[in-house]
Amino acid sequence: MIETCKSKRNELISLINEIEILSFNYILKQTNDGKEHLVKYDIEHAWKDYLFVLKGILYRWDNCFRLLLQIIEEIKKQSNSFNDEFIICAHPTCDQLSYEFENLIVSFPKLNEEPQIVNLSRVMSKENQNKLKDNCLKKDDVNSLYWQLNLLRNRFAHSTPGYYSTNTTEAQRYMAISSRVFNLQLKDKKLFLKTTLINLSKNDYIKKVIQEVIIDKKLGEEEAEKPIMELLFSTKPRGKNKNHPTMIFINNLGNFDLNEDFLIFSLQMFEYIDTQLKTIKSEFEDVIG
Repeated sequence: MIETCKSKRNELISLINEIEILSFNYILKQTNDGKEHLVKYDIEHAWKDYLFVLKGILYRWDNCFRLLLQIIEEIKKQSNSFNDEFIICAHPTCDQLSYEFENLIVSFPKLNEEPQIVNLSRVMSKENQNKLKDNCLKKDDVNSLYWQLNLLRNRFAHSTPGYYSTNTTEAQRYMAISSRVFNLQLKDKKLFLKTTLINLSKNDYIKKVIQEVIIDKKLGEEEAEKPIMELLFSTKPRGKNKNHPTMIFINNLGNFDLNEDFLIFSLQMFEYIDTQLKTIKSEFEDVIG
């Protein structure tokens, strides 16, 4: 999986370089008559605006990937090349990985936001406009990357209340839903960097809630009676000792792993970017002729 991610990332860089060459040729074509021209917003300007955002996302991904490889190498030194099985406390490198992952998750949706898509679409042919829009993350598909991102991003971008068990006898508060890695586990020659974040692809119950309450009713998350997390958890303690509830760990939501789950997410993200880049490349090729 690591090598696959590295290869796909390099393919994107190659695509970017190809578009940069096309961009240069486009400029030459516009200025080869030696006359002054009014500067107008076109595919060249839209590409440069897009590229700045994209490079920021790839920069953040590179930071995540570098830190993950560093953690893996450190564990290999301690575990006889992954032949042992153990659980150890997380260390500062894991915190750095969590912070960089949060930055990545917050920044990636910019490539799917309406202003970004509109800016590109306005300077494209109808055919390429449709390709770009068809690639957008679908809110009406519970299996879309949109909802996976939604559950992850909102934990970083906004402050959240405490979440509590529905136990009415003794107040119980869940550990914070966070990108923090609590421990490193080596099992069956696989390294797990589990967080308390929700991996939607591993939880059919949450998918069912999103499908029935938000998608099927065509409400949209903003118009639903409650935010997604409040559909899943209580935000008020119940039972005794409400001010000092017992802490309990969330372990049944398909916890997001900053090793394998991160790599799977990376490939999905790269696939989305790949389609955007190929569409932009096609537009440059069309206008250059």
